[in-house]
Amino acid sequence: MCQLLGMNCATPTDFSFSFRGFARRGGETDKHEHGWGIAVYEGRGLRTFLDPLPAASSPVADLVERYPMKTLNMMAHIRYATQGAVELENVHPFQREMWGIQWSFCHNGEVPKYTPQRRSRSAQSLHSLSSSHEGHLHEMPLLGRSQRQNSTF
Repeated sequence: MCQLLGMNCATPTDFSFSFRGFARRGGETDKHEHGWGIAVYEGRGLRTFLDPLPAASSPVADLVERYPMKTLNMMAHIRYATQGAVELENVHPFQREMWGIQWSFCHNGEVPKYTPQRRSRSAQSLHSLSSSHEGHLHEMPLLGRSQRQNSTF
């Protein structure tokens, strides 16, 4: 199984100390050596770093540890592959833009392949939500951009 590290803070916080210890678990002090990634929110932007190398020996992880970043929200993932190749395409967190918002996602475990015939309830709910609220997302500040200037969620 993979391991996750997440931080949600009231004020912008430097996560490098926590990430440094977490990255060591990626091949040095633990077996999670099949890639790693981190997503760091900066305002409405999302900065991601991904590498299929073990986090403990990754030059990219070393850069992240040394680069001064403060954030309200971040998530990191170290992978222990139980299925799927050790490739960049399988490293988390994944990111996508939807409704003008940068979303990131990582998980621990296996996700069965999606087929249109077997659409989950959560996928149906998200589809109906996006369809029924098209053009009205400003009324839902967590799902869309607020009309107020200088607003954050």
